[in-house]
Amino acid sequence: MKRAVLLFLFIISVCQLFAQQSPYSTNNKDAIKNFALANQKFDDRLPDEAITYLKKAIDADAKFLEAHAMLGDIFQQRKNIKAAVDEYHKVIAINPGYSHAIYLKVAGMEIAEAMYSDALGHLQKYVSTTGITEANKAHAQKLIKDCMFAIDALQHPVPFKPINMGPNINTAADEYSPVSTADNTTIIYTRQIEQNEDFYQAGKTDAGWQKSVYLSEKINTPNFNEGSESVSQDGKFLFFTGCNRPDGRGRCDIYVTQKKGTTGASLSV
Repeated sequence: MKRAVLLFLFIISVCQLFAQQSPYSTNNKDAIKNFALANQKFDDRLPDEAITYLKKAIDADAKFLEAHAMLGDIFQQRKNIKAAVDEYHKVIAINPGYSHAIYLKVAGMEIAEAMYSDALGHLQKYVSTTGITEANKAHAQKLIKDCMFAIDALQHPVPFKPINMGPNINTAADEYSPVSTADNTTIIYTRQIEQNEDFYQAGKTDAGWQKSVYLSEKINTPNFNEGSESVSQDGKFLFFTGCNRPDGRGRCDIYVTQKKGTTGASLSV
């Protein structure tokens, strides 16, 4: 009889053990329910509702790792990098061994936010783990060098005093990525108007820079972005990036254009 009772109690203990096991880092039923609803809303492409349910899951269990990680992923996709970094930091604080991949992921975002010391620590943690691919390890080591350079550069700033080039070049629009010919008589730069990037150019005389003009309708487009340009020393060839153009071969392509006379140009990709 005693042996039968012990066997019965053993069976109950085993059943309770399996009942308590969860595929998640929590056993809280409300947390798991809200996490499942968040996944469903995310699959339905309703990220705002997914965020709401994830926050409810975290309210039910503040140490729910999967909820924090998923919330970070959604924030990252929505370009809310600071919020994403905060969620990944919570995952690491709760369980540093939860996922080694999260160290590389959060380091990339920390670099984008100029959090170089934090990124360096996470990258060093990542490369010290086992089971990572050689490609990811090489990428992380490259980022480590970038962080060390950035940290040193911030500790030894170089004096920099930008000078406005005047109304012939600068306007109220965003202007950036200037390049010039070797003789410094022509400047080409990107101007962004209503989210569209186009090239403008200006010539230089003894009196200074002339008023900049739209580069060319053969190069610029009204609906697609052109940027990241580089000009040959003689000013005859312009290399640039064009994205999502109908004549492209990928998402973003490198184009080269050759100057013909004073206004004409030929273009190839």
